[in-house]
Amino acid sequence: MSFVNNRVTAAIAFTALILFDTLAFASDETQKTLAPVVVTAKKTPEEGLRTGDSAPEETTTFHVVIPRESFDGKMESIDQVIEKEAGVQVTQTGGLGSYSTVSLRGSSSDQVMVYLDGILLNEASGGGVDLSTISLSDVESVEIYKGAAPIQFTQASLGGVVNIKTLRAKKSVQRSITAGYGSFDTWKMAGLVNHKPGNMDYLLSADFSGSENDFDFLNPNNTGAVSGDDFWEKRNHAALSQRDLLAKIGYDVSPDLRVDLLNQYFEKDQELPERRNDPHADIRLDTTRNITSVNLIRNRLTSLGLNTRTRVEYMWKEEAYQDRYGHLSHAPMHFLYATNRYAGDLFLEWPMEYGLLSTTLEVSRETFDADNKNTPIANDINQSSRTGFSAGTEYNAMLFDDRLRITPSLYYTRFSDHRERGSESFGEASESVNKGYATPRIGLQYALSDGVIFKTNAARYIREPSFFELFGDRGYFKGNPDISPEKGVNMDMGAEIRKRFGQQTFITDIFLGAAFFVNRAEDLIVMVYDSGGNGRAENIASSKIQGIESSLQATFLNHVGLTLNTTLQDTDNESALSEHDGKELPGRFRKSFLGRVEYRLHGFKVFTEYVLEKEMFYDIPNTGKAKDKKEINAGVSLLYHHLLLTVEGKNLGDDIYEEFYMYPLPGRSVSVTVKYHF
Repeated sequence: MSFVNNRVTAAIAFTALILFDTLAFASDETQKTLAPVVVTAKKTPEEGLRTGDSAPEETTTFHVVIPRESFDGKMESIDQVIEKEAGVQVTQTGGLGSYSTVSLRGSSSDQVMVYLDGILLNEASGGGVDLSTISLSDVESVEIYKGAAPIQFTQASLGGVVNIKTLRAKKSVQRSITAGYGSFDTWKMAGLVNHKPGNMDYLLSADFSGSENDFDFLNPNNTGAVSGDDFWEKRNHAALSQRDLLAKIGYDVSPDLRVDLLNQYFEKDQELPERRNDPHADIRLDTTRNITSVNLIRNRLTSLGLNTRTRVEYMWKEEAYQDRYGHLSHAPMHFLYATNRYAGDLFLEWPMEYGLLSTTLEVSRETFDADNKNTPIANDINQSSRTGFSAGTEYNAMLFDDRLRITPSLYYTRFSDHRERGSESFGEASESVNKGYATPRIGLQYALSDGVIFKTNAARYIREPSFFELFGDRGYFKGNPDISPEKGVNMDMGAEIRKRFGQQTFITDIFLGAAFFVNRAEDLIVMVYDSGGNGRAENIASSKIQGIESSLQATFLNHVGLTLNTTLQDTDNESALSEHDGKELPGRFRKSFLGRVEYRLHGFKVFTEYVLEKEMFYDIPNTGKAKDKKEINAGVSLLYHHLLLTVEGKNLGDDIYEEFYMYPLPGRSVSVTVKYHF
């Protein structure tokens, strides 16, 4: 695939982006010469959290926050950033831009809710959130909440929440251009401008990237364990290109009133490789998504001092799937999937003498249409919808000078489904389903001493099957309209130690955290595959996931950083009447480890890291075991004035792994990225 047109488009977009900001900045300078500058002492919104934002340090939940500094100016995707954390596993089907999902503490991807600036990306159509559709260029930080989640995320599930926060405008003008190139004809171009000249602020970001993904791999020749006929070849038909545009504008009407408008547009053109790497396959999945939201923040209402955030949002997504010769679907397929989601929510918090009382209300409606373009007749169209209402209230009690924090909460969710299946692949009948659930949660945190805290959390969750699990998708996933909702309880307990000793000591600072977790689920929904590679959602009567995760981060002599992350977990199928009782749940590594050493001196940084993931099975009977993953990565970066140069090597051992059966990951790769701040 040629990406010449996309690169030309990217260059034009960056030129327009910088020109726009130059004109805006020039206009602002003109205003400054014509009018005196008034300096006030009021706290501006970007200096702290805004009403409705999640506050990781104020929750009892075990969490991690990944700042922009750890991935800025690199050729990394969001799945590569978060998979390094303890308790986090990412499953990827290939190289850059390939379908990738996240698991927290042994959950499925459907049990992890992914948010973008507090906007839910999980759809009733389901299948888990594809992390490859989220660009890092405009991301400020990534928050990962494991298990129980804060009140802001009413749709939290058994695994937890990943919240992706985009950049906010600062008072000073910020402009940057990033360009990178790497192995397998992988490239990236990104530009960013943001400014807050007065009460108004704006941010514009554009990201263009793509890859041929033509890496070498060992083709098993469709003979499984027989290795005599294996042969090396390049990956066919895995190329892609994608575009991401973000625009944000805000206005401070007064110190207590603010309006924000956000619009994000994403587009990806992607070829899908055939399992046996058939060079004659012609399979595509093209995705377009747009998210628009309007926020109104009104603080210090009434004599009670209430803070509120009201938001309305609209998301639409279209996916065009085409398997021209039926290589994956066993028959030629051409489907158009359209998803529309409308939502409105109200967040209210009431600061009280011994804590904070928060309430959230959300109403949403999502429609899903699956149009079979090969047989465009009325009963070949799936038109389903889900209308939902959720409400939650949480009291964050802070006692004994904030040494003790207790957070009880209660959520109620009600939804109404219209499920219509018109073709054989989706079933034959339509039905209406109305259900409501109440789910309690509670968390406790106690500061044993300065920098030493103990945490424990427990929560109950119920998840309705997605349309993807009910109806199937794209030919090789068959629907199962008889599956039941999965119900689960997650619990954890552990401790964290944070100490800072000063720059002149041998150990500058240290963080040590460890947690024991247990997730129990009834009617857990898993994907079962037949010998032809076709998947079908099924319920497992009972399952138990338990494990220990730990993390050590330390800085020595103010220049050497050490990170050690470990996860040990058992994922037991406890279906007593099933032949698979006692087996491991598929798609979960039992053991994972990351060790990283980094040296920093002024603007120079060099690192090396080792990744180990062991003991994962592809299937429920545990007959297909994945190869243990042992990966070495290294990199170096240099910041000189406004120029940041980064060189990274990944999988330096050049081993081939498969996180998803018969979909190999790339071998050794090298990338060079240059970022310039104006």
